[in-house]
Amino acid sequence: MVVCVFLQVTISPETTLKGVYRQVMSKLVSENRQTELGGRLPAYDGQKSLFTAGELPFKSKEFVVTLPGRVEKRYKVVIKHATTVSLDQLFMLMAGYPTDIATQALQVLDIVLRDIVLNERNSME
Repeated sequence: MVVCVFLQVTISPETTLKGVYRQVMSKLVSENRQTELGGRLPAYDGQKSLFTAGELPFKSKEFVVTLPGRVEKRYKVVIKHATTVSLDQLFMLMAGYPTDIATQALQVLDIVLRDIVLNERNSME
């Protein structure tokens, strides 16, 4: 069975500035990918959902991320395991078998693809 892990993300303090949450998560991943995240490269929806291909080495963890600027801003990020999502139906569909695709599997695919595009665009700027 091919699964993806769905994690809930809470970032505080809340902000209305566009792109701040992605900056926070990008810095969190760059600083913790090989250690706290167990080498996983998560896909983030920019709000409250994070997906990984495989389990993280924790069920719930709190991180503190500091974004540089004229005044450094600290954010608390809490990542909690929510559920696992089977991707088997997507593989069956791609292999040509008729299947009912679960909404969560489509959401995973959508977020992963959007995250790839946004990260590619940000690395070009």
